[in-house]
Amino acid sequence: MRIKLAILTTVLAVLLLPATALAAAPPGPPLGFTGSVTIGGVDAPVGTTVSAEIESIEVASINTSAAGQYSIQIAPEGNIGKMVVFKVNGVIGGEHLCVDSWETPIVSLNLAISGVSYTLTMAVTGNGSTTPAVGGHDYTSGTAVPITAIPDAGWLFDSWTGDVADTLSASTTVTVDADKTVTASFIEIPGALVADAGGSYNGTAGSSVSLSGSASGGTAPYTYAWDLDNDGAYDDSTAQNPSYTWASAGDYTVGLQVTDSATPANTDTDTASVHVVIASHGGVGGTAYPPNKPAILAPWIALGVAIIAGATIFARRRRAES
Repeated sequence: MRIKLAILTTVLAVLLLPATALAAAPPGPPLGFTGSVTIGGVDAPVGTTVSAEIESIEVASINTSAAGQYSIQIAPEGNIGKMVVFKVNGVIGGEHLCVDSWETPIVSLNLAISGVSYTLTMAVTGNGSTTPAVGGHDYTSGTAVPITAIPDAGWLFDSWTGDVADTLSASTTVTVDADKTVTASFIEIPGALVADAGGSYNGTAGSSVSLSGSASGGTAPYTYAWDLDNDGAYDDSTAQNPSYTWASAGDYTVGLQVTDSATPANTDTDTASVHVVIASHGGVGGTAYPPNKPAILAPWIALGVAIIAGATIFARRRRAES
């Protein structure tokens, strides 16, 4: 009986040895998968997500570091004989059955999914157009679309807003990997700065004359400087609409200098004529000045005539008495 028990124990020990050794053995190396990855027939862009699932459980995931290429590894434990499903941006792009063992350390497997379309919307501010034209355009995911901003006459391209490669270049690209909107901004080219001193003006000596300055073109706001004493220096007033008094009658010239806010600043000048007359003085009854000389002298003339007439009569009487 003891002999039979010893033999049975020995047999069991021999039978259990391979299982114990296998359980203690270290895990095998990970299985690698590599190959091309395309979306709609074109290379998937950098950053495309490639994931691996076994029995609907994700076991590995990477973001591609090169356009159109991927490389991913899967641990072997418990996965022998199971189907590995690969997804590209969440869409099934390939499968591989892990059979008896991880006999091939690196498996070449190309992944591909049909094109996913996204909408690129083009827009503008200001006056201009774009290529593609303003509006929505559908592209396969990952497509790098060349875009161009075209200003109208009298306008300049300023910048793009949106996910473009170069916001300051009129011609650039946008990668359509989601619905996107890009806007081309245009600014108007300012016209030449023009100063206007107004006029001509009329005034009265000793009374202030109101002047009116203005400007157009250039870049607003503007600053104003006047030469009111005609000495060639624009240092008499910085008001846009100043007043000035000339003491005596005559014809004068005033000058206006306008500076805009551009960098560098633009400057323009203009002149205007001023005609100043002597002040009029009103009299009793509204008599105009200079006065009506015949009306003033009439009494004196009558008096003179009367004196002359009296003297003539007196002279005649004296002669008659003689």
